[in-house]
Amino acid sequence: MCFTSGKAEKCEYQHLLDQINQCQKLNELRAKEFSIANLRAYIKTIGIKHGDVVLRQAICESGWGKSYLATHSHNLFGMKYMKGTKGTGTLGQYTKYKSWTDSVDDYLSWQQRKYDGTPDYYTFLVKCGYCENPDYVQILKSIRV
Repeated sequence: MCFTSGKAEKCEYQHLLDQINQCQKLNELRAKEFSIANLRAYIKTIGIKHGDVVLRQAICESGWGKSYLATHSHNLFGMKYMKGTKGTGTLGQYTKYKSWTDSVDDYLSWQQRKYDGTPDYYTFLVKCGYCENPDYVQILKSIRV
């Protein structure tokens, strides 16, 4: 428990204000059109681990947000449909999302289920089988953001 001016109530009030501000920021980002800057901000705001690598993944997988999958299905990561995702689709086919932020939310859910804490996220991506291309890590590392 923290105290501000000797009052725990002020600390709890500040915590609630911080949560409200976080929700407002998320809602503002969700309403924005896709851009790399908005993607970077959203990744940071929702707390995706290794956000710099994940940003590179989205850029790589979506062709800087310009691929058919990104523009027509809002799928930035090439995620395949499975039960429990935020999108729609047929099992094993690419997921269709209502918005680009839903795609990022789905990645966060995937990361929360799969990430084992490996310090080098690139190593984790290889180890968990995320990348099918043997040059995937080098491709990601070559993307300048």
